[in-house]
Amino acid sequence: MKPLFNLLTATGMIYPLNNRATVIMLAIILATTTICRAQIQEPPKPKTPNTQIKDPIPVSSNDILNAKKVSVNVPRLVRGKDLRVVIDNVTDNSTNSTNQYTVKYTLINSGTEDIDITGVAMQGKFSTGQAAGGTTFGAQFIASVLNGDPILRVGESLQTGILATGYELYTNGGPYKYILTADATNKIAEANENNNTAEVQVTAHIPPPAAPDPALKPDLIIASLSVNYTDKLNISYTIKNIGQGAIDLKKASVSGTIEKPNNIYVGGGCGFPVYMLLAPKSLAPGESYSSSFPCSSDLISGQQYVYILTVGSTYEVPESSTANNAASVQFTKP
Repeated sequence: MKPLFNLLTATGMIYPLNNRATVIMLAIILATTTICRAQIQEPPKPKTPNTQIKDPIPVSSNDILNAKKVSVNVPRLVRGKDLRVVIDNVTDNSTNSTNQYTVKYTLINSGTEDIDITGVAMQGKFSTGQAAGGTTFGAQFIASVLNGDPILRVGESLQTGILATGYELYTNGGPYKYILTADATNKIAEANENNNTAEVQVTAHIPPPAAPDPALKPDLIIASLSVNYTDKLNISYTIKNIGQGAIDLKKASVSGTIEKPNNIYVGGGCGFPVYMLLAPKSLAPGESYSSSFPCSSDLISGQQYVYILTVGSTYEVPESSTANNAASVQFTKP
C-alpha cells in the first residue's frame, strides 16, 4: 500500500486539484494491473502426476507382455537426457529342461528433456554371460503399442517386459542373476550412464548334465561333405559319433585345407567350432549333427581343387580313434 500512497501523493502534486479524482482512479488501475502481473509470473505449483492410463496394448500376438506409458513422480531430475531402468518383478515359467522367465520392467525418463525412444535397445543377459531376451523399439512397436508416439516425456515411463530363456543355468550352480541394460547400443547421449542397468536374482531349474563315463569314448567321423562355390566357398558337412561314449560338441571343431588333385597344398579352408549355440549339446553314440560355414579363398576359375575337412583338430577330443576324422571332396571353381 505504501507504493500506492506515494504514487497518489506524487500525482496530486503534479496535476490540479479538480483533476485529482480522475488521476486517483488511473493510479488505482495501474497498481492493480501491476499486482496481477506479479501474481501471473509466479512459478506454477507442481502438477499431480496423471495416473489415468489407457488399457495396456499387447506387444505382439505371440507375447503375453503388455506395454503402457505412465506418468511417474521423479524426485530428482537429471539435467539433460537420462534413461533409467527398474526391474519390477520376475515370473518364473521354467521347466526342468528350460529356464524361462517373464521380466517386467519400467524404463523411466528421469532427465529434464524429452527423449525419442525410436531405435533404443533393451538387452538382457544372465550372470553367466548368456544373452537372454532383447528388444529394440522399432517403428512397428511405436505404431502398434505406443499409438505412433515415440516420445518419452519428462517424468514419463514405459512399462513392458521381456521373455528371457536360458539353457546354461543348472540347479547345482549359482546364485544366478538376470541383468537388463537400457539403451544397450548407446543411441542416446545421456547425462548419467550409470543407471542404465538393473539386475535381479533368478532360480535355475535344469539338472546338471550327467558326468560322462571316461571308460566309454566317442569316435567322430565326417559322414558327409559337400562344397558349393558362389562368390565364396560354402562347406556343408555332417559329423557322426560311431563310438561308445557321448561327446560334448562344444569341445569339437572342424578345419579345412585346399589342395590341388596332385596333393599340392593351396591354402587353408577355414574352420569353425562344430556347435556355436549357447545351449549344451551332447552327441550320443549313433547320433549325427549337420552344419555349414562359408570360406573366402583366392582360387583360379576353371581349376579343380580338393577340399579336405577334419573334425576335432582344434580342441582335444577324447576319441577312441582319430585316424578317421577327415574326409575330402573335389570341386571346380566356376
